[in-house]
Amino acid sequence: MLTAYIITATDHHFTLPIVELPQVRAKAANDAEIPGAVLAAAAEHTGMAHDQFTVVSDY
Repeated sequence: MLTAYIITATDHHFTLPIVELPQVRAKAANDAEIPGAVLAAAAEHTGMAHDQFTVVSDY
């Protein structure tokens, strides 16, 4: 499970650190994109498939 939360929100994106991967941050254009953005960032960083993760967003 990956936990992400919004640390900054501007007119055009949210910045989300991933608690379990402290060196990784995801960016999403809106709240609907948060899970996909977190999955993509985690998969890119770890080399694991997207379906290996579950995302929990706190906002």
